[in-house]
Amino acid sequence: MELGVYSGCVVGETLREKFEALRDIGYDFFELALRRDDLPAVREGWEKELLRLSDETDIPIKSLTWGGFPEFGRGRQDPERRQQVVDDVIEMIEFAGRLGSDVILLPVWEAEGLAYDEGLQLYREGLGRCAEEAEDAGVVLALEHIPASKFANTGVAIGEVARAVESDAVGVYYDIGNDSHVDQDPVASISRLGPFVAQVHLKGTRGKPFSQMPLTGVLQALRQVGFTGRGAIEIGGKESNDHLVDALQVLRDLGY
Repeated sequence: MELGVYSGCVVGETLREKFEALRDIGYDFFELALRRDDLPAVREGWEKELLRLSDETDIPIKSLTWGGFPEFGRGRQDPERRQQVVDDVIEMIEFAGRLGSDVILLPVWEAEGLAYDEGLQLYREGLGRCAEEAEDAGVVLALEHIPASKFANTGVAIGEVARAVESDAVGVYYDIGNDSHVDQDPVASISRLGPFVAQVHLKGTRGKPFSQMPLTGVLQALRQVGFTGRGAIEIGGKESNDHLVDALQVLRDLGY
């Protein structure tokens, strides 16, 4: 399995230092986190600098996370706001195409509870056009379950949201730590999600270190559902990248 790291978890003063760290440790790819503050750079050709860093370090950017993905539920009374959400996702799809990235993580987080059927309808409508653009670009929009969300905060629940969109370009970014945080079994969840798993975040929880997560079972479950995608480490560090060295060793020893 190709293994990479979420950009916010790599210790380094600059992007170059982060790319070089992943190269030196032996990772396969970089997962770039983007927020609305990054949109000016995206619109001014930031991909040229990023592609140069990738070429010089041999570390490609294979996935993006779009942190500017707000609540469709909160915007259900505001068509203009909902349209802005859609436009932003389409802009990310275009940027991913320029970078050669093929997965975009979209965190699904609702501050207020939604009725189940209403929530599915809102996301189906909201992501419909985005899915069409993603299909044309060869990009997968991977919805991530967020523990604090008042809607679809488990892996299986977010799978139902992805299924409702009815597009091969919409799947699940399965996070083993997030599901464990809400008392879900990652092995069982992966088995139920099956082909909807587009990419995987690998980490522990506050109460369970990474090395104590059911990593062997997770790998077996991924193989059983025919998963051929990538995994990204989402474990933060403070002064060095020793945490990333250790995580990679653990995973490779287990056969990832």
